[in-house]
Amino acid sequence: MSHAMPSSNLSLWQQTARPARQWDRPAALEQADVCIIGGGLAGMTTALLLAEQGVAVAVLDAAEPGAAASGRNAGFVVPNLAQLDPDALVARLGEEAGQHLARAVGQAGRGIFDLAAKYQIDCAAVASGWVQPTAFAHHQDRLYQRFRQWQALGQQVDWLDRQAVSQITGTSCFAAGWIDRSGGALHPLRYLYGLANAVQGLGGRIFANLPVDQLVWQNGSWQVSAGQTQIQAKKLVVCANLASGPLASQLGPKPLGLQIVQLATYPLAARDADRLAPDRQPVSDTRRDIFTFRLDAENRLITGGMAVWPWETMQAMARRMLGRLARYLGLAERPQAEFLWTGEAAVTPGFMPVIRQLGPAGWAGVACNGRGLAATHVLARDLAGLVLAEQASRAATALPVIQAADTIAGQVFGRGFGVLAPPGKQLILWRGRQLDRLHGLQDFIFRYAHSNWAG
Repeated sequence: MSHAMPSSNLSLWQQTARPARQWDRPAALEQADVCIIGGGLAGMTTALLLAEQGVAVAVLDAAEPGAAASGRNAGFVVPNLAQLDPDALVARLGEEAGQHLARAVGQAGRGIFDLAAKYQIDCAAVASGWVQPTAFAHHQDRLYQRFRQWQALGQQVDWLDRQAVSQITGTSCFAAGWIDRSGGALHPLRYLYGLANAVQGLGGRIFANLPVDQLVWQNGSWQVSAGQTQIQAKKLVVCANLASGPLASQLGPKPLGLQIVQLATYPLAARDADRLAPDRQPVSDTRRDIFTFRLDAENRLITGGMAVWPWETMQAMARRMLGRLARYLGLAERPQAEFLWTGEAAVTPGFMPVIRQLGPAGWAGVACNGRGLAATHVLARDLAGLVLAEQASRAATALPVIQAADTIAGQVFGRGFGVLAPPGKQLILWRGRQLDRLHGLQDFIFRYAHSNWAG
């Protein structure tokens, strides 16, 4: 039976999450030890880590907590940074700082699942690993080097040859890959709501639909203006990557927002669900036009992608992604989309998340670069550490701490496509698709030559 393309832009998570407890009603004047702006995963995790230490926190969100990226992603828990392997982090930050950050990111998956277990958050958590395969046999050596770097850091990883990657993903379209067994997947909005419940249970206050108008450091405290509400706080944390309006102008250079289209199919037949990723590991391959998939608790296939050209509508993107699912996963027919939505990924040139020092006792976390759940956990632990220990902790943060006025194209960040205007981004995405086609041809030649030589 065919189904019409979904018309709502609400994510799967927004339409299936159980409501959190009621948000708090703000008074004209609120006081807190720490004011946290942004009620997504970074802000809420920071609030929980602080509330656990007896810190009085007030969390503000311009809309509903989780309305932005935290409730509009794919729910992958990927314990690494996009484009930045351990050796790249060492080259950019130095031996000690680079390895420190790599280890912190590598531990993020376990940290997330530990929090979910500690607070008994019903978020369909699957802690069975994350798989990165390659479709191209001639890319195996490069991918193997990535695996070896994480293995050298003691990460729980395994190499997968063609047979092993086929067994673990349920498809024969990959040549090899590796698995980080500390990764996995979850329902991100249920997880966020569980964090929020825990924050409120520890005395924290959470305010929704309260956009910030102004931040001022005055008389030894932060004065946060939000409509008719004034919040006074000893310290300030901002977790609003793509903030707009008056707040954005006070936070320094803004990361680039990349528009991502996500979809979830109707539940698969049991025979397909049992074959594909039988242990429910999410999969993200190495194509430039990345192919991802995972199964949720109801056997929906979830995937995503980016449009190259403005005329590629959500519906056109959905048809393309559904075709990829059928082709790559060996489905008898193209599945139908039950949920279709968009979201933005905050990206910095060089793909490096950082913390900005906003002034006395104020910090902002910047950009998760497509590794949202794991990166937000690292960011939150660092921000909570800065709040609790300030100067003594700054040198120990895993993420770099820079001044608010520093540009995002500085030495720490390196260079990347984020500095380009929209036409430049579209050109790079288009070039990526062409390179994937070229690599497919090269791989065919490689396998043909190899089989002839072996014969």
